Amino acid sequence: QVRDAHKLMIDNTELAYFYLWELSCSSSPKSKNCLTKMKLVRILDKFGPCLMLNKTVSSGGTFLVEVCRSRNATAHTILKCCEELVEQRGALVNKPTNEASNSTLTPLCVASVRGMPKVVEYLLSKGAFTDTKCSGRFRLHTNPKKTIRCSKSSPLEFSQAMLAAEEKEGAKSSDLVDLKNCIKILQLKLDLKREARKQDR
Repeated sequence: QVRDAHKLMIDNTELAYFYLWELSCSSSPKSKNCLTKMKLVRILDKFGPCLMLNKTVSSGGTFLVEVCRSRNATAHTILKCCEELVEQRGALVNKPTNEASNSTLTPLCVASVRGMPKVVEYLLSKGAFTDTKCSGRFRLHTNPKKTIRCSKSSPLEFSQAMLAAEEKEGAKSSDLVDLKNCIKILQLKLDLKREARKQDR
């Protein structure tokens, strides 16, 4: 019975993640399949309450990272979904994906590279690590046909690389405000950590 219950939990987790992934990959912001907090809650309630939110699924993904990389959801919606997963469902903010040897991402890295300062601030307030090395690929906002890949880079380094790539593609300064704010937030956090270490010596 215990083995059956564990298998059911795994199966339900996989199903819940699949439906979240479908919402995350919605191709249009006007699509009925676009991510919202209400839709996320419905999925979690339908397949829960016992879901393995802090384990990577068979594809190597995690619920929190999938929410953060949702294509056409607003930053506000993503923030609310993160709050639901962390505060109501017990999701851990530092659980990385393990989708491939060259694709390991944390929620903080995804949120910062995608230019979502409110989400970055929230994740940091919940203890997100700023020094976790991440690897992966992201589409450029200026030219979605182009991507940038980083390997074993911190969220700050990854975001700085994205900024450089966007500027090289001719992105307007007004389009980079949020990304620059994410970089400032991460840099400030890093500076504070360094200052704290100096005082401890």
